Amino acid sequence: MAVSVADVHRAWVDVLPFMQRIADSAPDLTLPDLWRGLRSGDFELWMAGEADGAIEAAAITRLREWDGGVVAFVIGVASNDMRRWQQIIPEWRAALKARGAHKIIIEGRKGWQRVFPEATVLRQIFEVEIS
Repeated sequence: MAVSVADVHRAWVDVLPFMQRIADSAPDLTLPDLWRGLRSGDFELWMAGEADGAIEAAAITRLREWDGGVVAFVIGVASNDMRRWQQIIPEWRAALKARGAHKIIIEGRKGWQRVFPEATVLRQIFEVEIS
């Protein structure tokens, strides 16, 4: 599930379509930024798939200080089948907790509430052009 920093270069080819979708999901994300963050160990790559090795989902998180504790800040998630991603969420939560995170923080679309119905909305980001 979690990809070690040493193995990111091998996993990158397999997850590249997911990384592109993550980069395309926000104006402040680029493939080079995701690559640098993963290779430096600042970000962590998570993969979900089948036993035959087919990757069905990928996520990028970053452990960071938040309100006096450590949280797993989700940079992005992309999947071919969101149900497959949802199946591994309990294991993913346990792995994040083992890394010291006490919360998962996600900024993004309202659809996240379908994935985590117990989530409290702290804020959403909207963009307004000034003409």
